[in-house]
Formats: sequence, structure tokens, C-alpha cells
Amino acid sequence: LRAVVQRLGGQTGEPVIGLQTNFGGGKTHTMLALHHVAGAVEAGYRPEALEGLAPIFAEAGVETLPRVRRAVFVGTDKGVAEAMHTEGGREVRTLWGYLAWRLGGWAAVDAIAGSEQAGTNPGSERLIPILREAAPCLILLDEVVAFARQLRGVPYDAFHAFVQSLTEAAAAVEGAVVVGSLPESGTEVGDEQGRDALRRLEKIFGRLQSAWTPASGVETFEIVRRRLFQPLDEAGERARDETVRAFRKLYRDHRADFPPEAREAAYEDQMRRAWPLHPEVLRRFAGDWSVLEKFQRTRGILKIMAGAVYALWQGESTAPLITPAMLPFGDARVRTALLEPLDRAYGPILQSEVDGDQSLTARIEARRPRLGRAKAATGAARAVFFATAPHAGDARGGLTGAELRLACARPGDQIAVFGEALQEIASSAAYLYRDGDRYWFSPRPTLNKLAADRARDVGADRVDRRIVEALREEAAHDRGGFHRVHAAPDDPADVEDRRGAAALVILPPAAAHDGGGSGGAASASSVTASAAEALARDTVARRGSGQRLHRNALVFVAADAANLDAVRENARRERAWRSILDDADLRENMTRAQASDAEGQLRRAGEALRRSVRGAWVHLLCPAPISDANRGPPSGFALPAARLVNRGGAKSVARAAWDKAAGDGAVLGEIGPENLTRCLGPLWPEDRPHVPVEELRAWFASYVYLPRLRDEAVLDDALRRLAEDLAWPFALAAGFDEATGAYADAVDGKALTPGDLGSRLLVRREAVPAPPESPRPGTAGGNVHPEVRNGGDFEPPPPPPSAPRPKKRFFASLKLDPERAGRDLARIMDGLLVELTRAPRSEVALTLEIHGSAGEAGYPEDVVDTVTANARDLKLSESDLGFEEE
Repeated sequence: LRAVVQRLGGQTGEPVIGLQTNFGGGKTHTMLALHHVAGAVEAGYRPEALEGLAPIFAEAGVETLPRVRRAVFVGTDKGVAEAMHTEGGREVRTLWGYLAWRLGGWAAVDAIAGSEQAGTNPGSERLIPILREAAPCLILLDEVVAFARQLRGVPYDAFHAFVQSLTEAAAAVEGAVVVGSLPESGTEVGDEQGRDALRRLEKIFGRLQSAWTPASGVETFEIVRRRLFQPLDEAGERARDETVRAFRKLYRDHRADFPPEAREAAYEDQMRRAWPLHPEVLRRFAGDWSVLEKFQRTRGILKIMAGAVYALWQGESTAPLITPAMLPFGDARVRTALLEPLDRAYGPILQSEVDGDQSLTARIEARRPRLGRAKAATGAARAVFFATAPHAGDARGGLTGAELRLACARPGDQIAVFGEALQEIASSAAYLYRDGDRYWFSPRPTLNKLAADRARDVGADRVDRRIVEALREEAAHDRGGFHRVHAAPDDPADVEDRRGAAALVILPPAAAHDGGGSGGAASASSVTASAAEALARDTVARRGSGQRLHRNALVFVAADAANLDAVRENARRERAWRSILDDADLRENMTRAQASDAEGQLRRAGEALRRSVRGAWVHLLCPAPISDANRGPPSGFALPAARLVNRGGAKSVARAAWDKAAGDGAVLGEIGPENLTRCLGPLWPEDRPHVPVEELRAWFASYVYLPRLRDEAVLDDALRRLAEDLAWPFALAAGFDEATGAYADAVDGKALTPGDLGSRLLVRREAVPAPPESPRPGTAGGNVHPEVRNGGDFEPPPPPPSAPRPKKRFFASLKLDPERAGRDLARIMDGLLVELTRAPRSEVALTLEIHGSAGEAGYPEDVVDTVTANARDLKLSESDLGFEEE
């Protein structure tokens, strides 16, 4: 504007100006402004009457302009085979005739009548008088390439010759200005004819023109802001300044987390100019998106951002700044404008992985509440897509961690959550690539997509075989408290019929239990038993082709039918990643980053399989008696189910089963003399004076209505204690002589020597003859019965010990390692709180105390702010916490 005003005002100025930008770069807007400036006086008002014009005139040193003649030609407005102007029976059919008529009327057309009639270039010699007569004059040529590419033969050559003559004539006439627009992108020029026209016109304009470049840098920020938002009032300026200060503080306090330029003073100026847009939004448009052939720089930015701002306004967003992470790509208008210059493959990617109700990010945020609250997955995916989609899958366009945080983080956010979300997305995304700290979206499927395809091809038999392998691998390393663990045996009925110790049978995935179906206490005649109950019942009842003898030695753990789908899905993924790494041809063509990522995916898939197996095998089935008060000893058995507690899959299946079985008394690690005596009552006839210990062991291993013991050592220990305590009428003997009725080595009230009890007998004490006793001092004959005291009275045996008083309260004080507090709390929940709450009417209160100290330097201000904000989110009152100076 300044240069043209100087030229038209009679000062030194540039006669030929070429405007060459990508379409949408502002060429036509510039010409419109020039047209209005040149017509200001003609319209009857002073230059200063046009807003913003007075400073331009002042800078150009021009007070006012004389009447300026204007000639405007738009190549897309005029047809090459049609008359350009018709009046009074006369017509003009050439470009030079049309411009002459616009500048000097029919007299000017008559001056070049021969060239007009022949359709040939009149030359600069004929044009100079026309321009001199019209000066000061302004000639605007827009879309000239679009016009030239329609010409053929002589008219095509004549057109280029005329443009050269016109520019030379304008340079020779004071006060004459020619402004032409040329496209920069191949999209506008069209076919080969258009490309040739562009090359020729560039050379013609280049001889005399003053080349101008479009607005760039911070100028673009302000242009876009002015087009989208009203000017700021005083309150708006305060809000802007407050926002800029808060973001600048965030970038200073976390220097290592953001790019270095975010801390520079120039960045503060960019934020002020772009507000309420984040400079990163406009920088990505100006840098990454401007390289796209189909992207209209300023016009394209405005189109996308107008839709985005409107969608955010409709959604009543209260965000202080519009960052790349906030751009609502799910909005139909924004998505359409965004995808227009991109590869068509990006449309499904945007909807399935970045921003949609059923997208990968939405599913992750639903599964991970911490990420969902901050919309971290959606924000991170938007930022990466926005920065990298224009590069069409080139790794050099990837977004780094620091750039990700700049595009997403706002004051008050947990900065690390966006990187965490992106890692979660990358683990299962089909089009998100990762190389170290750099992420990018590409239209080419990733190994994740290949793995997903291969996972679908893994058959059901292979899936269940892999689950069985996982169960057996884990059982080989951790048996819990069981001496024997049979992990997913091919035929559970073939499990050994051993008496020595309680054994755990982990049922295979084909025998799952429906926790919401038959419940846990199916009777022997139940017709609604689950597959797990049916298989466990068959295993308890038989061994091979015969009956199982030791039925009380087995407990079972089965998968929950509702959780098996997740286990099988993880098994498929693990098999798929294994097949990718085992594929020699595929492995050879992988980059180092892809190979490393595939190995990491295999590890994560294996860990996910392990956790899901632990989370699925949660039903403990223990054979138990069917009570019948009218039939004496119970007969038959039921299979009640109890649900295991295995939070987060912290325990192996065997360990969780043992903890549950031991905690509920399904398997006893200790049995006292009183319980042992009670158990023997129904089995030991009153007229039988003794029972071999070996037979007792068989009873406890065989009869499901007896307590299930961990091993025979538990019974042996109870027998020793029973014999040593005179409160109970039993003794242990090494043997029995049927001829004499005597018991050998009867032990009554004495400690037993270590050794196997298998060969001994449990004897009713009344059947063991009392040994002779030496007379007490002061007695006459010394042959008084040992129980005769005080003149012939019998002294009764001491009463059995009274039952211990019940424990009614529990307390504990534990010191947690801050680095492992989560793990320790989980262990406390499983080991203490879960058990305490099993007692009837139990009430448990848990208080967590945190004491922190930061030394002389104290806590940084950002730590204080973050902790205080997080405390509010946790609904803690100010009386519950605080920071102190001392």
C-alpha cells in the first residue's frame, strides 16, 4: 500500500509489483485494498476517512492523491472467446483493448485499433501514450495464469508479449503502476499449459517487478486473531496478561519438560499476539501445514480455526488458551476442513484412533479414569496428529516429548500424564509410530495393525493351549502353600491319588465356572452345575477307571466364564507378537526401532496375559459334606465355590487359592486336640480301644466331612499334643499284644521323641493299665491307688483347659516406603483388611498419615501449588493438611 501510494502520488515508487503466494495467501485481499485506496478521492472523501489509511499516507509522505484511473482484469471472469466489453454496437475482444478502454475509453481503444482487430500485441510504444494520458493509473491483473492456460497458438504468444510490453510501458510512465498476482502452487496452475504460462509470466514480471512475500511469523498470528475475534477490551487485556503469566510460569518452573524457545522473551510476545490461540497452533499451521499443496495458508487456517472456535464456544469451554490438544477434530466441520488437504487415508485414522466416541483414545480414557479426567489420551493424540499428519508418515516430522507437553499442558495439569497416555495409545494403535521419544501418525499400518490381523487368525485351540502353558509356567515357580499343584492337567481324573498332602488342581480354560449361574453350592444332583463343577466332581469321584480313595486331598480353582474372553484376547495378542518376532523375513526388514518396539510389545502382552489369567482364575471349589441330620455321618459331597481376592493380579493363582483356602478354613495348617477329638467321634466306635495312626491319616485324606489338612504333619502334631495333655483321655502306644492285652511303650502325658508316628496307635487311656506308683511319705502300705487321696476319696482328673477369651480389637502401625507405597498398601489390603472384615459385625477404620520435610530450601512453589490443588480434588479440607514454615 505504501509503495503504490508513493508511485501514484508522484514520488519514486515501484511501477511493477508481483504478488506470488500459495492460494489463500492474501493476493486478492491486497488488490482489493489497492483498489479502494486508489478510489478514495474519486469517491469524494479524504484518505483518512478510510480506517487505517492515514498512517500509510503519512509514512509514504503523501498528503492526498489526485484522481486515479483504475483498470482491473480478473482472468477467471473473462472468457477467451467472448467479447470483453460491448457498447454502442462496438465490442472489445482482446486484453489490451479492454485495459485501454478501462483507462482511456474508446479513444484509447482507437489508438491501438489495428492490434485489437488483428489480435496481436500493440507493443510498449503504443501503450506508453495511453498510460501517460491516464496517469496516475493503477492496473490490477488477477488470475492471469488461469486466463493464459486457455489460449492456444498465436493468441497465447500474443498474450505473453503484451504483458511484457505493459510492464515496460508502466516503468516508463510516471504515476503508472501494474500489480499482478501469480500462484505459487501447482494446484492453481493446472495442466502443462498452465505450468508453461506460469514460468513465462514469472520471467516477464521478474525483469521489472518488486517481489513481495506474504505475511509470516508473528504477523500471521495477529492476522488470524483479528479475523476470528473481536478487539480486546480492558477486561480482555487483563485476562490475556494473566493467562500469559500463568503459562510463562509453567514453562519456567518446568524447564526440562518444554522446548527452550518457550522460555524466551520473544515467546511471550507471540502469546500476546496470538491469544486466545496458543502460538503452537499457528506455528504448526504456518510451518507443517503450509507445505501441503492443497492447503490454503491464511484461508485454510481461518476455515479450520473458525469451526474449532465455534465448536468450543458451543461446548462452553472455559480453557484459558486454545492449544493443539483442544482442537475439536471430532466436530464434523473441523474434521472436514482439516482432512481436505491430507491423504484420504487419514480420515479413518482420525476417527478410529484420535477423536471419536468409539475411538481408541475414548476407550483408553474410559478404562483409565486418571487419563479420562484430564482427557489426556485424546489431547495427546490430537497434538501428534496435528503436528505430523502433513508429513505423510515421515519420521522426521515426529513430535518429541517436549513438543507434546507444549501442545497439551496447561497450568495445573500433571505434565507427565500426556506422555503416559501416548505410550498407552502406542501400545495398541494401528497407525501411530514411535521411535524413542518421537511419535507420528502415518497412513501406513504399524506392526500393531499386523499383530491385530494375526491375532484374529489364531485359532481357539492354540489360544487355550497358550493359556494352559501360562498356568503351568506359573505353577512351576509358585505353589502357594500347597505341596502339590496340578496346573491344567490334560485329564484331571488322572491326577494322582495320593494321601500325603492337600493338592490344588487348576482347572483348564475349557472348564470355567459361571459365578452368576449355579452359585457355589451345587448338590450332588444339581443339573445346573458349571463345566468347572462337573469336571471337579468327576475328578473327586474317580481316578482313571476306578474310584478315587483320597477325596479329601483335592481342592480346585477355576476360571470365571465372564473373564475368559479377556484372557483369550491377551493370549491371541501374545501369540501374534511372538509370530512377528519369529518371522525371519519380517524381522530382517524391521528397523531397529520397530524390532525394539515389537520386543517390548511381546513383553507387555505376556505380562497382560499373566495378569488376566490371575484375574480370571478366581473360583475356589472345595469338596464339602452334604449335611443330613437324620442320617448320622454325612454322605456324598457338594462343591461350594468361594471367590478369591487377587487385587491387581499381585499373587499367583496358587498363592491366591492357598490364601483363600487357609483363611476360610478349607485347608488347615493346624488342628488342635479339641477339634481332633470332635472329628474322631463319629468314626471311632466306643468299643474299639485303639486306632492305628496310619488309619487316621487315611480317614482325613478320604472323608470330605473331616477337615482338610495341609499335610500329615498337621495331624501328627495334633496327635502329639493330644497325648501329652492329660486333659484328654488318649495316649499313643508303639504296639498292642493281643495275648496279654498290654500296650507297648504307651505314652501318657509325656513328650514324644521325634520320629514317624505312622506305626503307632492312638489308644483310649482307660484301656492302658496304670503303672505302679511308689507310696507317698506318710502312707501305711504304699499300695494306694494313685488316684486315691485324703482317706479314700478319688481325686478327679483336672478339667480341660478353659477356652481362651475372644480377641475383640486389632491395631497396627506400619511405616510405608514412599517409593513403594502403592504396592505396600495393596499387600495390607489383601493380608490384613480383607481378613479383618471377614469377621461378623467387623468394623475397620484406616487412617493414612503423611509427614514430609524438604530441608532448609523448602518446597518449590509449584510443588506447593500442585499438592494443594490435588488435595482439593481429593476432597480434603484445609484442616486435614497444610504446609508449615518450621
